[in-house]
Amino acid sequence: MCVIKLANAADATSKFPGQSKYVPWLICMDSHGDPVDKCNKQVGVDSAAVQQCLTSDAPALLKQYLSADASIRGTPTVYVNGAVVKKNSYSAIVKAICKADSTLSGCSAAMPDWAEFEHEASSVPNESEVEGNACLSAVNGYRARKGLPAYRANDGKNQCTAGQAANDKVHGWHKAFGKCGEHGQCEAEGNSDCAGAIKQYWNEGPGGGHYDIIMSKRFTTMSWGRSGNFWTHDFFDHAETDQGGQSITIDAKPKLLV
Repeated sequence: MCVIKLANAADATSKFPGQSKYVPWLICMDSHGDPVDKCNKQVGVDSAAVQQCLTSDAPALLKQYLSADASIRGTPTVYVNGAVVKKNSYSAIVKAICKADSTLSGCSAAMPDWAEFEHEASSVPNESEVEGNACLSAVNGYRARKGLPAYRANDGKNQCTAGQAANDKVHGWHKAFGKCGEHGQCEAEGNSDCAGAIKQYWNEGPGGGHYDIIMSKRFTTMSWGRSGNFWTHDFFDHAETDQGGQSITIDAKPKLLV
């Protein structure tokens, strides 16, 4: 971060400020095991200035970079001139760079045999997915203590369950029960995260309605939703199916809510 800042400041009027220094610096670092002083010297960056920046400016720069990178949901992700390069192959990246500056020497070079190879991308879960994983992990952690099989995520129901949470927070507990085709439902209020809501159910112990649902052998999948600090968790058994986005129950088992 600091090398980029210093290189940009020293080259502010060029077409691509700082790149003539920090791109070779990154190549040097990646190629030789991160020898900072050696790479600073190689590209003409003042090591003392970098150290001063790390002391005085790094916290603010870190916030700036985190904000700029917030939209990135996977790796590798390639931007050229602020636009995402849809393919991560060498040829696609070269084409995007050369479109930005066709005078670069590499633009006239022949493509290597592997130019069309694309690296396998890995995605970063969004906030909703992280929270959903926390819900499922919390329930299954308690179930494992009792030797019970893990529930599976019923992610296709999360949006519906979130609507139940929003409704019930305003109109009263379980007022929207059954709208998502669930066979069991737990609700909690006052917890900032999902694990806290699940712990509240667990703390009731055997005989407590919430505890009995999260420990049930009947259900196989669960979904979750929240409205602020109001949580709804729906539970489904194997007989629950989706048809055209509408939930139906094809068994006659009683529904459970607490």
